[in-house]
Amino acid sequence: MVRLRGTVNSEELQGLTLGPTRHITPTNHYGVHCANCSELYYVDESTMARIKSAWEGDRSEIPFRCADCEDEYAEQESGR
Repeated sequence: MVRLRGTVNSEELQGLTLGPTRHITPTNHYGVHCANCSELYYVDESTMARIKSAWEGDRSEIPFRCADCEDEYAEQESGR
């Protein structure tokens, strides 16, 4: 796969990034879509296990929301 230099995050490639990433990394290789924006992110095994357990426990709970959508949600909540 060819990517432009501007889209490559060297920390992601080295596996140093904690949390969801937009590209597969050595630790983040489970694909999951954000419940709000539907963008595809990759998460590690422990995050995927938490997402699955959330779905098994309560279907109304949002199992995954990306950082951008989470920030937007927090801003909306604080503005009420």
